Amino acid sequence: MMRSRTLLNLSLLGVVTVLVLITVLNPGKSPPPTETHLTPLKQADVMHILLQQAQGNDIELEKQNGHWWMRKPYNLPANNFRADSATKLVEETSYSQHPLSKADEAKYGLDKPALRITYNNSVTIALGGNAPLQQRRYAQVGETLHTINDSYNYSLAESTTSFIGYALLPPQSKLTRLELPDFTLLQEKGEWKTQPAQKLASGDDLNEMISYWENAQSLEVFTSKDRSPKGNTIRVSLVGQDKPISFLLQRNGDDTSLIRTDLGIGYRLSHDSAEQLLSLPKPEKPAAPVKPVTKK
Repeated sequence: MMRSRTLLNLSLLGVVTVLVLITVLNPGKSPPPTETHLTPLKQADVMHILLQQAQGNDIELEKQNGHWWMRKPYNLPANNFRADSATKLVEETSYSQHPLSKADEAKYGLDKPALRITYNNSVTIALGGNAPLQQRRYAQVGETLHTINDSYNYSLAESTTSFIGYALLPPQSKLTRLELPDFTLLQEKGEWKTQPAQKLASGDDLNEMISYWENAQSLEVFTSKDRSPKGNTIRVSLVGQDKPISFLLQRNGDDTSLIRTDLGIGYRLSHDSAEQLLSLPKPEKPAAPVKPVTKK
């Protein structure tokens, strides 16, 4: 009896072991197909991007010390989010790959592509027309035709200003002098002073204002088409730069903008940012004295 029970247990253990092996190994089942990427590049390896728009400007972006810069058509800090998004295309999934001849380029909208993107001066991707019924887009890399998700064409074909960063100043900027319409901030013996002197302005107030400028962000970047704009000039001098950065201050009701007249680029500010950047905090009114309670 004992021997029969032992044999039964061993048999059950064997059945369980076989089932586990079947589940884990799946004998006879083909492994999942290997995913094909659009290029051999990795997103993290991209340090240079050239966007060539058929209906716009060539936009050149370069990554330095962890930050993206626009080199063309302006030399300004770039929008890091948009630049990083553009790097994702190199690892995009390719759903089909076919040889592409010159004769077939027009058929897929690749004879005159609306957009070419070159990464690291070595790999170029051209985006063509839509693949019918699939919500995908044709793309060309070398002499190969690919189909990819139809999402990048729209984000990469944005206006030039959408690739400019919202920051007023370059990353890690340190001010040495700030010339505002009503007064100037300058350093004397390591401390910030105002000229002419601003009554009731404390050292903390001045340090805070400088900090606002070093980290200032705009709401929007736009192209300024006014060739002779009017306004008050603001000059910002930075460590390591020979010439100050000049802005033209423009106000229209609650709308405040700073215009880089040398570039034709404007930065629109929020109401709070404008107050922090352009005026010192107003002194708080002293609390009204508390009247003693008289007993009747």
